[in-house]
Amino acid sequence: MIHAANAADAIALLMANTEVRMATKIADAAVRADIEMYAREVYSEGVRYYDTSDTVEADSKIQADALDLAVRYIDKRGDALPFVMKRNIGCKALVWFEDKAAEVQA
Repeated sequence: MIHAANAADAIALLMANTEVRMATKIADAAVRADIEMYAREVYSEGVRYYDTSDTVEADSKIQADALDLAVRYIDKRGDALPFVMKRNIGCKALVWFEDKAAEVQA
C-alpha cells in the first residue's frame, strides 16, 4: 500500500490514479479502433473479420505497425479489456470483436 505524506501528496496520488484509469480506457478503445480502421475487412460465412496481417492501404508501414502494436496490447491486457478479440481458428490473423456486456446478456 502507498501512503501519502500529506494532503497534497494524497491528492496527487488520487489524480494519478484517475489519469491512469482514463489513459487505460483511451488506450483500450484506441487499439480496437486501430484494428477496425487499418486492417482489411474480410467476410466469411456471414462474419466480418479484420485481417491483422493486411492493411487497408497497400504497403503502409504506419498501419502495419499500428496493427502489430494493437494486437500485442490486446494480448497483454487480456481479460481486463471491455471486449474480447476472437481469432479465426483456421487463420489467427483474422479477428473479430465481441463486447463483454453483449456476452453477459446473451
